[in-house]
Amino acid sequence: MAEIPTALELPASALNDYERDLVADIRQHGWQGTHVCAGDDQPGFSYSIGFFLRAKLPEILIFSLPANVAHSILAHIFEKAADGYVPPVGVAVSDLMVGYDCYFFPIAATAYREYPLSSTWFYRGTDYPCLQLVWTDEAGLFPWQPGFNERFRDDQPDVSADGWIAHLAN
Repeated sequence: MAEIPTALELPASALNDYERDLVADIRQHGWQGTHVCAGDDQPGFSYSIGFFLRAKLPEILIFSLPANVAHSILAHIFEKAADGYVPPVGVAVSDLMVGYDCYFFPIAATAYREYPLSSTWFYRGTDYPCLQLVWTDEAGLFPWQPGFNERFRDDQPDVSADGWIAHLAN
């Protein structure tokens, strides 16, 4: 694998306080979780920074879960990477969220400009993989399934290039 350009190479004097803290977290812990609060008709979201560099995993984007819950899921994924875990695309995963399945889907190139902005800054561009983790409603249904609770419809925008259904494994 070619050397990945990152903000770790930048001098501390070129970084603001947030950037210095982010770099320090990645140096110390291997990754950092970032949470963005919900805004005007936009759901909040959390994502990883450093997974690709330190664990050779795609970065992970999660919409609308509380920051502490998303952080716990991200930490669990990072820990599992030490045993060779790689999130599967388009396959139900049952061992990350207690009592619920989830799926992973690649995000579209256009989504890099709106969501994992600190990851894009850290990697000095968009040359890193990122997957969206999609969770179920309280009945265990996914947004593409009949009967999905409409109350959660806008909580997880589909930011994949071709739509989630196109990525489901048959």
